[in-house]
Amino acid sequence: MYIRSTGWAGILAWILLACPATAQDIGPLSSDLDNESLALRTVPLPMMEAGPDAIVRRHIEHIEAHEVGSVSHHVRKAVTIFSRQGRDAFGRIHLFHDSFRSIDHLDGWILDAEGTVVAELDDDDLRDYPANDGFSLYRDLRVTIAGLNHSTYPHTIVFEYTVDREGHLDWPVWQPHHQSASVEHAQYMVDTPEAMQVHYDLRRGAPEPETHRHDDRRVHTWTVRSADAWKAELHGPPWHQQAPAVHVAPHRFAISDTEGTFASWSAFGDWYYGLTEGRQGLSPASTVRAHEVVEEAATRRDSVQALYEYMQDHTRYVSVQLGLGGWQPFDAGYVERTGYGDCKALSNYMQALLEEVGIQAFPVLIHGGSNPPELRDDFPENRFNHMILAVPVEQDTLWLETTSQLLPFGHVPRSIKNRRALLVREEGSHLVELPSSQPEANQRTRVAEVQLTSSGDATASITNRYTGIFQDTPRHRLTNASARARMEWLRDQIRFSTFQIVDADFASVDARERAIRLPVTLDLPRHAAATPSRLFVELGLRDRTRSVPDEPDDRRIHPVHGFTAPAVYTDSVTYVLPDGYGVEALSGGTVFEAPFATYTVTVTHEAPDQIVYVRHFKVREAVLRPDYYERYRKLLRQMHETDAMQAVLVKQ
Repeated sequence: MYIRSTGWAGILAWILLACPATAQDIGPLSSDLDNESLALRTVPLPMMEAGPDAIVRRHIEHIEAHEVGSVSHHVRKAVTIFSRQGRDAFGRIHLFHDSFRSIDHLDGWILDAEGTVVAELDDDDLRDYPANDGFSLYRDLRVTIAGLNHSTYPHTIVFEYTVDREGHLDWPVWQPHHQSASVEHAQYMVDTPEAMQVHYDLRRGAPEPETHRHDDRRVHTWTVRSADAWKAELHGPPWHQQAPAVHVAPHRFAISDTEGTFASWSAFGDWYYGLTEGRQGLSPASTVRAHEVVEEAATRRDSVQALYEYMQDHTRYVSVQLGLGGWQPFDAGYVERTGYGDCKALSNYMQALLEEVGIQAFPVLIHGGSNPPELRDDFPENRFNHMILAVPVEQDTLWLETTSQLLPFGHVPRSIKNRRALLVREEGSHLVELPSSQPEANQRTRVAEVQLTSSGDATASITNRYTGIFQDTPRHRLTNASARARMEWLRDQIRFSTFQIVDADFASVDARERAIRLPVTLDLPRHAAATPSRLFVELGLRDRTRSVPDEPDDRRIHPVHGFTAPAVYTDSVTYVLPDGYGVEALSGGTVFEAPFATYTVTVTHEAPDQIVYVRHFKVREAVLRPDYYERYRKLLRQMHETDAMQAVLVKQ
């Protein structure tokens, strides 16, 4: 047994977890959660028929709110393991802790097939590490990893723990289903003082709760039994955005010495505005400099650009996440003195510079990265991990990502594009939609000339041009990188089976331009299959096309996440034939047209010594309606077919 803290709170939590509960109890365990009930013979036979790697026997979560500023999260999870794959998936847990979360109790044990304890969690099974994110200078977040291992199958692994939270800013989302295991019994209990208001939101078919009162407390209980492993639709949202979920939030919350409410998005914005108020003060020297920077600006937009680029040149992104500092920005003077800050501090500093010259700007809370959570108008909750700045200009809004010294002004990177966010104002904070983009804004263009030899070897000169979201990755990976790191990145992008990089030009990476241009020269040994009289040449540049998903058994439910973003991909490849060779056979082109995309390939042989291959792919919609799924499959089939297009050259 592992206990991080002591005192009556810890002892009470342990009593609740360790003792069998009666039907009237409101603790995290129900009466059937003894070790004998987890013996293999008690597994429902239908769950064994598919030969599973694991079955989740019990997964009980209990949110116990003590007051507006304190909550305990009790968990007990028992999983019967049938294979190494099941052990790898369920044999360890990760518990995060920081200034506002502490591990009060952690225990675990292994049961054999008869339900007898054969091993218990001890200190050797625990590891505790800083939860490094790779860019934070100071961060109090740590992770404790607990692992149990047993070589005899089947066996059952049981973990139980309590995490105490100071504050009610975010409660766990309950998702009872698993991708790789069926669930015998899952339960979620939210146990609050009767006077505490809570809101819940049932998503994607989650069950309604049972509600009862016990003394002066109210308990909401959600239960799922005998649930199969959740089979997500292919090429759709991530599985956890397809499976049922229960979101719960308190009406009032507290963190550190601040309080707020989730009564509305505006109310949540009021709380955050209070954290930033009065933190925009600049030194006299900075106020003078701000006005000097915009002296020659002709328009409001020009002024924003001048100050944004000044900020980029004089600051760098360094994350500092300590206590309330995970939410409250350092004041502008701190960034001015040190030259660094996290997303909140840099956005606040940029806001101070703009407002000094009379330009209003607003902080925007957002989720940065892939798979942003769904924010609903009628259910305010904390699902943010990043901040940017919104600046209204002439009939438009500029969205400023202040953490990058590399991005060109006005560019909205892929990590925050096309999602909802909370714009924070002194009054009237509200959800906003960050823009998507037109296909022409995101282009990846390749122009190549391939010189073939009679032996099948080739030399290729290829120029890649990236605009919009396609410049994000090369700009961040290559700017300030060593020559060796740049070449390693380039090698990873090349799809030919054998090649040698002769030359590459990275000059355009270092400029803050709206496009990146990367010319490269390659030697391609055995590019064409050669016989004494013929060459067989694969056309195109070997893109990796997605595999074609199977036809669904049932009617498609979820949208099709087919593409990264609206975009235009263009390849133009000229093949120069060896002396004395002509074209014997040439693959034809293809055309695909749908409301969401256009795909065309043409192959021409107008000059005697040349073949020209042109591939044009325009994506108009990145996320497709479910009824477009069959046409999406047809597009992928055609792309696979054209990936194999060949030309046969014959010696004259």
